[in-house]
Amino acid sequence: MKKGLLLIAVLAWILGNVTSAGAGAEKLNVYMVKGAGAVSVLGDPAYQNIFRHSIFAGDSVTIDLSSGKGAFLSSFFSSDLVYLSLHANPGVWVVGNGDRVETVDLIRAYQAAGKKAPGLVIVSGCSTLHTTSKVNFPAAIGVKPDTSKRAYIGFKTLVNGSSSDRYFRVFLALWLRPQSAGSYRTLQEAGVAATAYIEHVIALGGGGSTEGSIAQFFPSDT
Repeated sequence: MKKGLLLIAVLAWILGNVTSAGAGAEKLNVYMVKGAGAVSVLGDPAYQNIFRHSIFAGDSVTIDLSSGKGAFLSSFFSSDLVYLSLHANPGVWVVGNGDRVETVDLIRAYQAAGKKAPGLVIVSGCSTLHTTSKVNFPAAIGVKPDTSKRAYIGFKTLVNGSSSDRYFRVFLALWLRPQSAGSYRTLQEAGVAATAYIEHVIALGGGGSTEGSIAQFFPSDT
């Protein structure tokens, strides 16, 4: 599954020319969630350290493994950037304690928050962009075709949680890191760069068939 290409061409809902929040931004409030039963690297202390002390160094980072619906919604709408790794379908997210958060829950919480929502939401979960109804997850939090400076990244198909997490670890690091000229990548550019980086590491022998080193990548991660 070529996520770098899918983010641009097929599966991502990326709206507006969203550039890095790191470009002159103040401290970010980052909310990361591992849903109940999800296969995810977010429960691994080594990966938690990378997110807390490297990728989001200097920011406020919450890694939530256990909250229910109410606490989840409160944290979600008070954050600048949200990353979710959880079981999902077109109308449901399963959060840390197993509660089901539906699109209608998000709509109500979004209205209660004064229509304020995170600038970037990434959901590593199955089929959150596939819907037969008029309201999907992006629309529930106010991300629509004419929305600018905000984005939702998700998938229309099934997702391998750990592979997706490893991909987005690289994606976020590249998106938040200034390039040599001082400019920041757009989301689309970060997607292409993340795929290229992982493929390069694998070509140098950094790939394998078993889980282990946090520096290790697998063909499925690209």
